[in-house]
Amino acid sequence: MKMILKRKILFLFLIVLYSVGANAQNLRYSTGRKLTTASNTLNYKIPGKSYVFLSTVYGSVFLYENWLSGSLNLENGAVYDSLSLKLNTFLEELILFNRRAGALITVDKDAVKEFTLINELGNKEIYQKMYLDEIPAGYRYLNVLYDGKIKLFLWNKTDEIAESPYYDLTGSLRNTKYVLKKIYYLDLPDKGMIRFIPQKRSVIELFPEHKKEIKRLQRREHLTYKGNSEIVRAIKLLETNIFNLN
Repeated sequence: MKMILKRKILFLFLIVLYSVGANAQNLRYSTGRKLTTASNTLNYKIPGKSYVFLSTVYGSVFLYENWLSGSLNLENGAVYDSLSLKLNTFLEELILFNRRAGALITVDKDAVKEFTLINELGNKEIYQKMYLDEIPAGYRYLNVLYDGKIKLFLWNKTDEIAESPYYDLTGSLRNTKYVLKKIYYLDLPDKGMIRFIPQKRSVIELFPEHKKEIKRLQRREHLTYKGNSEIVRAIKLLETNIFNLN
């Protein structure tokens, strides 16, 4: 019982700590206000609100657990670099750590045009804000995997799903967990944005008018669609060999 009580006290302390730090900034977005990168080092002018979200559910709500270096482009043309960022794929929000204020900020999604993250392997990932007519419909942050005549996007989406009962760090009984899902989209010149399942059969079903050509291409190039680099290679080959979009 003493251990459970200590854990609950620690959890409450963390909530207070997050709240105090995050309340140091709560700004509104203005499309007419031009900002500069230089202002970033003096006083953050990135619009957003306090970020407070603590959960003891099993799993993570973040795409990456560590704070990553990144840059941010706003709709009003302002550009910021050398930021510390996290992507909350459960809330669909970009989180900024304001080093000057020691605060966590949920960046105003209306203000964001795109942002980049340097992942743990040192590779740059580009994310664009795009409207998806899903349920519920709304703006999402999509990872741009390929930007050609055919565009390939990845939506990293975390859901809370049922799990066998377990006790969390506070000693409370839980029966859900967070699970990250990867949902792919193609943006085609004649069809617009469509959901894309990276599998041989699914690709053929998506383009039945090119069934024979796609089958031959998949055999010849040994396409497996396993991993993002292989999926990108497949899209490039479809773009040039099947659709002739050079």
